[in-house]
Amino acid sequence: MREERGGLLFSGETFDGLRTRLLLPKFDRHVNPDGRAVYLAQLEAVSEWVPIAGPDSARDPRDDGPHQPDEIARSEPDLEAPSAAAHVNALEP
Repeated sequence: MREERGGLLFSGETFDGLRTRLLLPKFDRHVNPDGRAVYLAQLEAVSEWVPIAGPDSARDPRDDGPHQPDEIARSEPDLEAPSAAAHVNALEP
């Protein structure tokens, strides 16, 4: 008898994200669309389905979305401190 060590967890949203990516034409050269559809069906059948608690449940509450680089530097104190890389001279090719 095989010892069970873990399982696959998916929510509808995460599985749909995987499905939409795997069915993109850029993967056709690796595995044909029918083969990917079979894989997704098998994956769906053996996975445990869990609900997502809410849109903000897995996010850092301080992260309110995309920012411009200067906004990130202002909001992240460790990025404001000068780094060792600031003292490295760039070499020309």
